[in-house]
Amino acid sequence: MAVSVIQYPFYNQMPAGTDWMYALTSTNTTGNYKFKFFVDVYIGQFGSQYIIRLKFSPNALGTGIINMSDIFEQYVKTTNLGNATTGNESSFKSVDNIAGSECPIHCIDKQSLNNDSASKAVLGWGEEYSTNPNDAPTEYIFQAISLNLTFFNGMTYNNEQVRTSLGYALDLSNWDNKSRLMTSIISLFLTDAPPTEFTAVANPTAQRIRSTDYATLAFLNGKYSAGNSFPGKVNVSFYNDSNTLLQSNQINISAANGGHNATNDLLITDSHESLLFIGVGVANLAGAGINLPANTAYYNIYLQANNNVPNSRAMRYNIQSNDCKGYETIRLTWLNKYGAWDYYNFTKKSIRSTNIKRTKYSKIKGEWNKDKFIKNGFDRGASTLNINAVENITINSDWFTTDSEAAWLEQLFISTEVYILGELILSDTAPAEYGKYLTPVMITNKEYVKYTRANDKVAQYEIDIEYSINKRVHSA
Repeated sequence: MAVSVIQYPFYNQMPAGTDWMYALTSTNTTGNYKFKFFVDVYIGQFGSQYIIRLKFSPNALGTGIINMSDIFEQYVKTTNLGNATTGNESSFKSVDNIAGSECPIHCIDKQSLNNDSASKAVLGWGEEYSTNPNDAPTEYIFQAISLNLTFFNGMTYNNEQVRTSLGYALDLSNWDNKSRLMTSIISLFLTDAPPTEFTAVANPTAQRIRSTDYATLAFLNGKYSAGNSFPGKVNVSFYNDSNTLLQSNQINISAANGGHNATNDLLITDSHESLLFIGVGVANLAGAGINLPANTAYYNIYLQANNNVPNSRAMRYNIQSNDCKGYETIRLTWLNKYGAWDYYNFTKKSIRSTNIKRTKYSKIKGEWNKDKFIKNGFDRGASTLNINAVENITINSDWFTTDSEAAWLEQLFISTEVYILGELILSDTAPAEYGKYLTPVMITNKEYVKYTRANDKVAQYEIDIEYSINKRVHSA
């Protein structure tokens, strides 16, 4: 073939928000007219839906270079709702989600497929040129092809890709020196929240969670995990404050529970199954029929293969009560760099305020369009035409004990999607009512200062948030 792909990502599965660089050469770049390379882009659950043809010119050395990242990023999105695919429905309070009445993804009982947070692509490379300067160019399609590309709604920071002999790439089994493929005890969920050591007592690093809080974890599934073992179960182990195991529960990863078991399945064709969410908050577990044993101090969540071998590091959750001084607890959830969700309880002093902007006008007093002029006591001169009321809260974190916990919160400061997440409502029934659990907000801080124990000893973060929806007031 005349077209050759001489540079391409070494790995076919990467975040959409990283460099997907391709370089092409052709024997036809010289001696012809109106030459251009092009790529036919096919995207979808099976990489079979034709999207667009992109044309690009060779550089001075005759090489065509293109980055597909900007295209891929347009075809993945945030999973905000529990999946409602027939046969794989996620559930809320034991009731299956149906299209149009899905619960927020944060409130799922057990598991959920992603809603277009991952997708697949096929790239058909071609060229066009004419042998006569007066002729229109002829297109030569599918001179080369790139198959089995899988991308998800994550991003890399500038120094996380590596250069290989073929091009720049990101190895999901060694992403920033950490494995995001769920194949062993060192594998990590899609979060930078600090994991604990696998043994219950070796490292007390933990997230804090109340008995009414929702939370999820996400992980890469199926085609990503080209190993010999795959997550088949979610293990939930409860401990008291003496580190004694009180109870251990296992939830199968299955379609019946809203997920997908990828055992021996290296070629998942439906990318909804490529990234899974699991409910891990105390409120989620209650919806799954698992209640906190008496005297629970904390619990660990990790994945297991069907043979009960661990497939991930454990995430530890310490049971937390509301602040003893009566401060309001505000639980934020935000979209992290992996396209999944993180959670944090702000338990210290919070200050609520409302910024008010008024539009005024002058009104003529009295009624002039009657047989007699009349003035009323409610007539006014200066009047308010419109009020724009924006609610704000300044919240404070707890005191940080580790550098990794403080560094993790950087993603909150730069996240494009942040919400206040509500608590479990015992009297609430399925489906979840609109606006009952999520309140969209924006972080308005203009600076993030990284905390380290060596420099700062102890620290907490003060965060300013603004409600995304203005308070409604009467119209004039």
